[in-house]
Amino acid sequence: MLVTAFSAAQEQPVQIRKSTEKVIINGEVFYLHTVQQGQTVYSISRAYNVTLQDIASENPGLVLEQVRPGMMLKIPVLTKTETLEASYYGLDKDDFLYHTVRQGENAYFLSKKYNVSLDIIYRYNPGTSTGVQIDQIIKIPKKKVLKKLAEKEADEEKFLYYQVKKSDTLYTLAKLYGVTVADIIDSNPDLRWGLKAGEFIKIPRVSQILSDTLQVAADTLPADTLIRQLTCEECDSICRNTRIESINIALLLPFFSGHTVDLKNTLEDTAGLSDDAFLMSLIRKQSSIKGEYYFEFYEGVLMALDSLRNAGFKVTLFVYDTERDTNTVKRLLVKLESDMPDLIIGPVFPETFRLVADHAAKHQAGIISPLYSRIAQLSGYNNAFQIVPSKETEFEGIARFASRHLNSNLILIHDADTSDRTEIELLKNTLFTRFENDSIFDQVVFKEVRFNDSLLLNIRHTLVHDKKNLVIVPSNNEAYVSIVLSNLDENLKNYDIEVLGMPSWLAFRNIDLEYFHNLQVTIMTSFFIDYDDIGIRHFLKKCIHDLGYEPQELKSKGYNLTFLGHDIAFYFIKAFLTYGKDFSKCIQHMDVIPLLGRYCFVQKSHENGFENTRIDYIRYNKDFTVRKLIPESLVKENISKYSQVP
Repeated sequence: MLVTAFSAAQEQPVQIRKSTEKVIINGEVFYLHTVQQGQTVYSISRAYNVTLQDIASENPGLVLEQVRPGMMLKIPVLTKTETLEASYYGLDKDDFLYHTVRQGENAYFLSKKYNVSLDIIYRYNPGTSTGVQIDQIIKIPKKKVLKKLAEKEADEEKFLYYQVKKSDTLYTLAKLYGVTVADIIDSNPDLRWGLKAGEFIKIPRVSQILSDTLQVAADTLPADTLIRQLTCEECDSICRNTRIESINIALLLPFFSGHTVDLKNTLEDTAGLSDDAFLMSLIRKQSSIKGEYYFEFYEGVLMALDSLRNAGFKVTLFVYDTERDTNTVKRLLVKLESDMPDLIIGPVFPETFRLVADHAAKHQAGIISPLYSRIAQLSGYNNAFQIVPSKETEFEGIARFASRHLNSNLILIHDADTSDRTEIELLKNTLFTRFENDSIFDQVVFKEVRFNDSLLLNIRHTLVHDKKNLVIVPSNNEAYVSIVLSNLDENLKNYDIEVLGMPSWLAFRNIDLEYFHNLQVTIMTSFFIDYDDIGIRHFLKKCIHDLGYEPQELKSKGYNLTFLGHDIAFYFIKAFLTYGKDFSKCIQHMDVIPLLGRYCFVQKSHENGFENTRIDYIRYNKDFTVRKLIPESLVKENISKYSQVP
């Protein structure tokens, strides 16, 4: 068990005095530097004239963005030949003028003579902040590079600059700086050609990456969106002047229809069955191995089209079976070329999605990824929409909820499996970044428990009597979650406990729901079926009438496929019919509320697509009711979801 209390605040960097304390470890000499308030690894590296990697490599497990006051760092004592050269800051020898100091000259004199700041002189001439010597050679950046320096200064809040070494790989750099390989590549487009020793690359700061995933209020426009979104008045004008009454839709899903036909023939040949209904039920059951999963989604799409057609719109649907094969998709692109759909839903697998996304971008058609949740698929496709939030967005949802309970005893319980270590570190970074923005950050108590055979003992040591205990369990493993909840449930008589869980918990089937209600479990999710809602009940009745069944099964992200198929088709077809092919510019003004919950689309840059970042919270109450925790801004909203049908 690891129990940690944090007390730090964001302050401006302070002047750093080099430590005089040295130690010898395995024959190497190190300074021992105790981090003070306001100091960063970057400022410490400059004070000791070493690189960030020098510090990180000598302090295993150190996350550069999480250095806090009181930490003791080992700083290597380098020889003159090893000390930091100006090239570390991105400049070459030819970028400088070289001045030999004469009698009576000092750093201030040089700054005025060459019209540069003292900080520039100090930066490129280590040690000059305490004075210069006669005949000392001082490097002064040339005027042509000063603009480059200014731009780099502006970037330093977002990036660290690193000179690549021969032994470096993208993976080792990502691990070293606590980011992902994709983060580094996104910041350095030329890396598609590979790393080159000696070149300088930008490493995005962890705080910047996490800030990119901040949840935005459902009805507001993100301030950092680079493509200008139209105002409500502009979108209303487009709506009034748009007369679109027909649309062509392409639905690309892996039905594996060939597999189903082969299975049907096999069953007929071997079983000799005469009852068609019974035969088809066997086919339906057996084909679930492959394409049956997606038939429910397809049925939901048909339900949406039926509503739109009844309202007078002409909707033409083209359905394609992609299987899970890139060659099949390449052949289908020829058909897409002739059918010219206005909107494309699918494919679901990343290797096939990018092929179709290229086609959609070429023809300026919107494309929706219905099930895949990795944000990387949106890179380079500003016409693409991702419905299922990414892991980063889910973690921000956890952090946002926890930040509302900073007066509680915060406990994170996770598996000690090393395969999950990267995700746990990302979650902790997200939590700490959110906490740092709060005025009571120095009072926050955060505890971490690793799952093992001593779990019950460890949990008891972390619980407190004098305040609420908020326990965060970021696991999708039902058996593991059941053990954790049962252990917590045993302590309920002595402690006030509340648990925060993942969307997958909605789909758990074998866990005792009494644990959920006793522990007041709150589940963060983007999808929720509220059976008290009149629109939901209306849709279920329609499913029974049209499909012959009531959709109930939930998948790992908390959605039902029939509901999801309906919501996606209805929402985006309505968006196209309302605003035309450029509907993405008005997407935040859509008045359609999907059955499973609102969408909140955020675009990280003008080159990338839109991710649904909406996160809601579902509370299991002790009175055995289940309710959505509605934000205060939405409390007055009492409009039936299904009443939005045109």
